[in-house]
Amino acid sequence: MTNTGFSPHRALETHRGRSHRIVFGAIAIAFSFLVPLPLIGCGSGPNSPTPGISAVPTDYAKAENWETLPNASQGVDVFFVYPTTYTAKNSPLGSVWTPEWNQSLAQAYDDSGIKSQVTSKTGVFSKAGTNLYVPYFQQASGLDVLNALLFSSAPQNADAANAALQVAYRDVSNAFDYYMAHFNKDVNGTPRPLILAGHSQGSNLLLMLLEDKFSDPSLRKLLVAAYVLVGR
Repeated sequence: MTNTGFSPHRALETHRGRSHRIVFGAIAIAFSFLVPLPLIGCGSGPNSPTPGISAVPTDYAKAENWETLPNASQGVDVFFVYPTTYTAKNSPLGSVWTPEWNQSLAQAYDDSGIKSQVTSKTGVFSKAGTNLYVPYFQQASGLDVLNALLFSSAPQNADAANAALQVAYRDVSNAFDYYMAHFNKDVNGTPRPLILAGHSQGSNLLLMLLEDKFSDPSLRKLLVAAYVLVGR
């Protein structure tokens, strides 16, 4: 389990309350049974893909671009990024980024694997009593990224793979920004404490998000925990 250097216990003391401690305890127990695997070496970078990449950013003002949007009746939020469910039909892909390197939103809407992964990996959050937010995003082609960046069987594709991950990260970053601006507030306008959670590619994108945004002390104050696990 990776906690990214943040202290869940200090954060919980900031947001005192028995219900928050119950939420954290229940989730920590469930996630402790998952086995971390090596992370994809995607690195981090600015919130934009390599110049020349034509992928259009996802509009998170549209409700259909969220796999899960709650009614926000609970006191703690979870922002979840699902694992890889997409590998390009024409895999293996080449050394130049093409749209096939990323799943389109139309493909995501029809991808039953996403629903299955969200259902199987987020039940603990519902049982613990949280508001679950899950954005659709233009995930990178899983097998092609692994071959280029982890297995090194196609090192010539590293630039294209990293570009694909940047496309995916831009979506996740924009989704998080929209969530913070429009969803992460109670009826009095007070931000709620939040948990970041992801698996596989989702975990790598959350690591990028943590590095990119959480130097902001106001965000660190809200963060209860970050579960960035790689596994099935």
